Amino acid sequence: MRKHILNLTFSEKECREIRTGRVELDPANGLDLRVPVAVGTKRVGDEEPPMKREKKREKIETLRIFTDGSCVNNGKKNSVGGIGIHFPDHQVTDVSLPYRGYVPLVDSRSGQELCPPNHRGKVTNQRAELTAILVAITLAHEYFQSLSANFEKSSRMVDLYTDSEYCINSLTNWCYTWKAKDWKTANGKPVKNRDLIEPILALLKKQRVTFFHSVAHTNGQDERSVGNARADSLATQATRSQLKKK
Repeated sequence: MRKHILNLTFSEKECREIRTGRVELDPANGLDLRVPVAVGTKRVGDEEPPMKREKKREKIETLRIFTDGSCVNNGKKNSVGGIGIHFPDHQVTDVSLPYRGYVPLVDSRSGQELCPPNHRGKVTNQRAELTAILVAITLAHEYFQSLSANFEKSSRMVDLYTDSEYCINSLTNWCYTWKAKDWKTANGKPVKNRDLIEPILALLKKQRVTFFHSVAHTNGQDERSVGNARADSLATQATRSQLKKK
């Protein structure tokens, strides 16, 4: 499997929550591009030629991703976890990785770790969920970078599905209040998992992402249920692989 590295610099983005239950982050201007906008009257000849419109449509590509994190003995010294990432359209290989408080991935060119020692923490469900998202967006960004140099940045879209409302709220809502309060909660306590949230926010400046909440363990056969179940299976498999070694 290819190994990857992430730029850990932080930069704030704007986001808007829309009523359909999805949140879209646009690094270009912070606008929700799926909300209709007023269009002025066009004169004859203002329309783009059909070939030009078709060319633009051909450049648009959406990468769908389902992520999940798993943990046994949540937050305890003997806790173990795993992350699962499912790409239903097969542009990128699915990921099933053990989670021991950090991501065991390094950049194949520089040899640097994706998550250096100062970003390691306890193994918890929330940290496993966040780590799955961090790795997923990293892989998506590198996938798009591998495409033609002429591929427009604004046309590289990610639809990310997670069953963690905590992750979605942390990355699209609460983070702005936390940052304004110097990463303190309403009770004045340090925000948990800041070391994972900040790197993800930095990635969201580079890559346009729409977050969708998936309901877990529905046993449904619709695309969202099947995708979530696959990510859950990948995460559980990685967790159980560590239990067998004990």
